Amino acid sequence: MVFPKALALLKQLRFAQLGGKQVGEILIYSKYNFWHCFEQLVLFNELIPFYKGQLRQPARPFPLKAHILGLCMAVYTLLSLPFLLRHRLPVMIYSVDKTSSADASADFRLAEVYRILEETGVPYVECFHTLFNKSFLVNAANRRRAALYREAIDWVYYLALPFKRVILGRVAYQPFVMKGVSEAEREVAELVVREYLATAPLFQFRVAAFRLLLKILRPRIIVMIDDVRHTHELLIAAAACGIPTVMVQHGHFTPYHVGWQRGEGLVGTLIRSDTLVVWSEYWKQELLRLGSQWPDTALLVGGNATAPASVAAVRSSAPGYRVLIPYEVEAPFTEVSAYIVALRALGAEVILKLRPDKPAAAQLAPYGVADMATTTSFSGPYDAVMGTYSTLLYDALAVGIPVGIFETSLDYGQGMLVNKLALPVRLATLAADLEALKNISENDMLTRTERLRGPTLTKEFLTTTHHT
Repeated sequence: MVFPKALALLKQLRFAQLGGKQVGEILIYSKYNFWHCFEQLVLFNELIPFYKGQLRQPARPFPLKAHILGLCMAVYTLLSLPFLLRHRLPVMIYSVDKTSSADASADFRLAEVYRILEETGVPYVECFHTLFNKSFLVNAANRRRAALYREAIDWVYYLALPFKRVILGRVAYQPFVMKGVSEAEREVAELVVREYLATAPLFQFRVAAFRLLLKILRPRIIVMIDDVRHTHELLIAAAACGIPTVMVQHGHFTPYHVGWQRGEGLVGTLIRSDTLVVWSEYWKQELLRLGSQWPDTALLVGGNATAPASVAAVRSSAPGYRVLIPYEVEAPFTEVSAYIVALRALGAEVILKLRPDKPAAAQLAPYGVADMATTTSFSGPYDAVMGTYSTLLYDALAVGIPVGIFETSLDYGQGMLVNKLALPVRLATLAADLEALKNISENDMLTRTERLRGPTLTKEFLTTTHHT
């Protein structure tokens, strides 16, 4: 029950007090809720690892390697500016620094956005959130085009940080109070709150730098992936400059996607884009059900921003039973392994769908199952796709393959059961559950598939000019 415990502690954290003020009431710029900016990061990077028994690594000072790479990012950004100024590009794309598209030039999750811009002849400037490692250099070499980097701003900040500390001195100590939790939970909560809220000066420096860049470049709209962990500073800067912002959905929504939700105990204005483009009406209603921070009018059903997958996966009509199980980073591997063994004991052929971006051995090892058949493609046919939460489960439904959700200690994918898109799969009734999956009618599958289907993403999402 790691995930539910972590989520419960996160919600309690909002009511903890730092310096006599509730954490969920701490504002920045006297308007925006500051703590909500970090909740998605805190949940997955801090609290879930804590309940898994993983030791928390203390924050490290900015190392020499990061300074060298930061200098490269700053130089790349500065060299790009003359070109960008000369052309005054109307659209800014803000994304994670990935080159996972088919032509290795962009993040595949925004492939349709790039396609639309290129087909309509709309020029754009790119700004990336990257990492201080060699992936920055590899991705820049793959793209070979002008770009801006958020971490170039960070490098300038950390370069001046020692002088700032000398001038301003230390921040006054503020007592932390949190009741109703164990001592270990209180200690990790205090460490997390102090560490994340202490980034306020860096946060404000980024906002100021983004405002300057936006005033210089003057884009008419900013399109970004809905990665709510690294977008807040640009969103504030865009609002200050009167530039509309549009986010596009990149994955499913669950109760653990707290960065997309307005939670109890959070006051002030939550930092969000003017519009969020979702894949279909189903996902709009699902986010509203979970407590969307976007109002109904700001959720635009605009289609999938990912290029249509060239998959040949279909529902099997052959004898026997073929099951595809996707590798899932947060899966309760011991519990899933028990299902694999039980499925094979019933005569089912089980194939593990591996991720292409991670060594096969590292993905197989946690399951501990011998002679495991694997694949890196989504080619079929299959009688069912089973797992706990993977987006591949939704992909399977999209091509008409029944989906089963394993009953485990992880409730991350329960939305598929709540919304009657998938059937439960339990060890105690495994044979009967397999039969139920196999007996789903074609009409029933079509109904489930149609609920997920949305329109094709078009250039209309670029016409968003309202602020909500």
